Amino acid sequence: YDAYQEKTMDSDQGIVDMPPPWPNKLYISIWAYHNRVPLATQTFYFQKTRVDKFATYSQIDGKVVVLYKFKDFARLRLEEVETRYRNRRDKLYKKIKYPYLHKVVSYYLRGQEYGWKTIEEVEGNHKIINYYETNYDTGLIYREEIFGKKIIHKYKSRDDRVFERKVDLEDKKEETSSKQFFLDTPFYKNKLLIQKFTQKYLVNPLNPPEIQIFRLVFLFSDMFEIGVTYHFAKGKIRAETDKFYDKENESSMGGDDNEDAFFKLDPEKEKLKKRLIVVKRDSVNSFIKIEDRHNENLITHSNYLKKIYEYKNYSSSKKGDLFDCDILEKNLFDKDITDSDRNDKGNQDFSGNKQRFDRIEYLLNLEREKREKDGTMDPVALKNDIINIFKEEKMNVTDILQKELKEQITILNKEIEDFKNKDSPNNKDLDDHNEKVNDIQRKINIIYQRSHRHITNIMEELNVLMINL
Repeated sequence: YDAYQEKTMDSDQGIVDMPPPWPNKLYISIWAYHNRVPLATQTFYFQKTRVDKFATYSQIDGKVVVLYKFKDFARLRLEEVETRYRNRRDKLYKKIKYPYLHKVVSYYLRGQEYGWKTIEEVEGNHKIINYYETNYDTGLIYREEIFGKKIIHKYKSRDDRVFERKVDLEDKKEETSSKQFFLDTPFYKNKLLIQKFTQKYLVNPLNPPEIQIFRLVFLFSDMFEIGVTYHFAKGKIRAETDKFYDKENESSMGGDDNEDAFFKLDPEKEKLKKRLIVVKRDSVNSFIKIEDRHNENLITHSNYLKKIYEYKNYSSSKKGDLFDCDILEKNLFDKDITDSDRNDKGNQDFSGNKQRFDRIEYLLNLEREKREKDGTMDPVALKNDIINIFKEEKMNVTDILQKELKEQITILNKEIEDFKNKDSPNNKDLDDHNEKVNDIQRKINIIYQRSHRHITNIMEELNVLMINL
């Protein structure tokens, strides 16, 4: 649609874009675009708050925002430090530190290999890990450790209906029986001896609750003790309990010598006792297996943090690519970041040659591949074809500009002629005429300048094309 003549343009008439700006085309590298600012970092101050912002991929540990929250307006008493991360390999996206409480809370995204959701740790006291519900083999969703004293597991959706395990530990330095259970963890100097093992079960609604075990307690001492607590029967306020004893280094599966230390059991109780000892062995071994896997995850993650620390201390000349070293990872929209973009550091190409001849080079390569495929590689013909393609493309724009220029000149002449033929024009008609003439002349000047600049660019590009050919 032609806004100047208020009529629809012919289908064969080209459409002219708005004239481009006078400066050369601005080139911003991807690395400079991600940095946003020259130093890739900004600092803002608010009441009781300081905010540090970092460009994506500019920090080795992947942090993008650090919030310092203070207790006073002078910003001297630090209360909390919240750090936001992005594109880390371990999926950490937020960490909150409480300096005066010696407490750190870390938050992780889904898809992490360890399954961690949140980790809360108080230095030297305890550590709590919440898991995403993706540990389908163990069902572990919660782990709490009171360092050197107790470990608590909570489970969900297990086939054996176990929902909690609790273990009391002791740092045993002297030699003990070879049949006792230990936790061999690399984070303690000595092995941790299991003194008490507690396991809880959910009720099965298909069976009477009073015959189902709610809690099993295994005491590992000189006299091995098993405590059994059943679920509450309907209408009862007390639950039934049982208690069994055995010597430390003997198995109740053996034979007649394995009688209870205080009284003889009836056959049903004896069978239950033997089953519970098997349950004890399987449950404790399962717990130790889960703990071993947890320790392996901690060691792997510790090596990852150690790698970040080492890269922070390296000089820039010794640093490798953070993506190749498995420290950071590119998201879906940043796959095109390359080493050349990073080395460019945002330098702009003011000559314009880099952007100006990319399309010409593309045409050249396209025509060369076509002729090599057909087997008709003639350098002279190839040169002539490339020049013809270049001229045809450029001249199309030139023809459109010339056609638009002639139309505007025709409109100007018509407006002047109409005003001359008008009888006794008043002041308003004169003002309208001058306004229309000025508007048309402005359009003519723009088209003329654009056409002149376009022809100048054609000559420059043609010279460079001839040199390249």
